[in-house]
Amino acid sequence: ANISVTINVNIPAGEEIMLRWEDLNDSGNDHLMAIDDVTVSASSGVTAPSISTPTSTSVTINSATIGATINADGGSSITARGFVWSTTNNDPLIGGAGVTNVVEGGTSTGTFTTNLSSLPSGTTVYFKSYATNASGTSYTSVASFVTLKPEPSNHVTGFACGTTTSSTIPLTWIDATGATTPDGYLIRWSNVDFASISDPTDGTFVTNSSGNINVAAGAQTVTIVGLTQNTTYYFKIYPYTNSSTNVNYKTDGTVPQTSCATTVGLWEEFEVGSKGSYTPGPVTLASGSWNFSEALIGNSASDNKNGNQAARLRTDGVIAMNFDIATGVGYVTVNHGSYGTDAAATWHLEASTDGG
Repeated sequence: ANISVTINVNIPAGEEIMLRWEDLNDSGNDHLMAIDDVTVSASSGVTAPSISTPTSTSVTINSATIGATINADGGSSITARGFVWSTTNNDPLIGGAGVTNVVEGGTSTGTFTTNLSSLPSGTTVYFKSYATNASGTSYTSVASFVTLKPEPSNHVTGFACGTTTSSTIPLTWIDATGATTPDGYLIRWSNVDFASISDPTDGTFVTNSSGNINVAAGAQTVTIVGLTQNTTYYFKIYPYTNSSTNVNYKTDGTVPQTSCATTVGLWEEFEVGSKGSYTPGPVTLASGSWNFSEALIGNSASDNKNGNQAARLRTDGVIAMNFDIATGVGYVTVNHGSYGTDAAATWHLEASTDGG
């Protein structure tokens, strides 16, 4: 039978090749074999360059610095190295559709960079780095970055308050339009006046905190909560693009502003009315009629009070309103403490939605 075998081996230059037939199947018997047409093909040992680590830094509205690292030249001198990028082709290659080839010019291994300019703002840019030698061209994996947006073109319109409660104020507006639309909005407020609201600074992102809230573009509404009753609040709204240290606030022109007041909620200080025993019974207070059981109105030095009087409860004591709050309740705040040197105690709050 004719047998044809191709063996790929890596033999250093200057070494000999020896072919040997060894009878492994029938020891002691002679088996003959003819060898003919031996072909030896030599290769240069050169491979395409090894290149990795695509990077992007110093990204601006229309520029960026991109880089990569040639780890090895593959046994042949680098003849070209550079970058290919595109905003429409997410797998850019030299000669590809919509791809720009930037020849960097160097021919050594190691890290190299180039600056891309005249890029479109607010756009995803896909890029690869490449290196070429006698064996071919190698590419890095694809990477991408997003150029920054400029400042929003315009402010919102129709910034206004909705129906307020004793602790909440809803705000609405129509999103800003124009060549550059916002990524979000910063609303700042004060209970003093508009002048007390300072403009934010570009590059310093204002996080949500007391007097500040961020709202995503498209929401066009937010409700500010936890406010003080019967108080006027002043609001300003600032559109912005980008985020973190790249945030760009629009503070020029006329910044939209609005103001409105929270309503008067229930407020009971127990300063009006009297009840000197723990016997269950009604008490007429400033806010209306309450029912006290195992509770009284105390005015001694040991009563924990903010003023002259306070409600005092003993074991199993209950104080309850004999009326409903028609507008509903968002928050309940209770100032409490132990009587004199008594040990600490616990209490709980109950609410009814059907008249008790």
